[in-house]
Amino acid sequence: MNSDRIRGFHGAWASNARLWSITTRRLVNSFDLGEVRLSVVALHQCVNYAWLLVTGKRGVDLNADARSDCPLDLTELERLRERLRQMRDEVLHLSDKTEHGHFVNTSWTRDEPFLTVSTSVSKGRAGEVRQDSISRTEVETLLDRLDPWLKRHHHRLIGIAVGE
Repeated sequence: MNSDRIRGFHGAWASNARLWSITTRRLVNSFDLGEVRLSVVALHQCVNYAWLLVTGKRGVDLNADARSDCPLDLTELERLRERLRQMRDEVLHLSDKTEHGHFVNTSWTRDEPFLTVSTSVSKGRAGEVRQDSISRTEVETLLDRLDPWLKRHHHRLIGIAVGE
């Protein structure tokens, strides 16, 4: 694949990660049950596109500049991506709901963290089910770390694509 096409993929991944970050912020601050739960899906999409930018995929190399200053360690980013994928699957009912113990729960509180989304997630090949949760505070803290980095690389990659 030529370098222009690879830059196109990189620009699209950075652009998509920013789009999903903005969407996550709007959804996680909603008081609508469905929108709050969809914030987990949007956050997964944001993290997944950031992951693609720093790791690449078959036929498209990683973006070395983005990888060099990624605000999350690659191991941390990979674990977060997998964690959010499992939570996303529960929110979207992609897991087998006939299995015992699967759930999605959303709770609001007066004080920090104000909002928490909890889901069941499958762990390991044994298939045991456990609980995982993420709070509004965790989501906003993560996005506060990712957003400046995504914005910087989005502008850089889109600038290259349009010949700036």
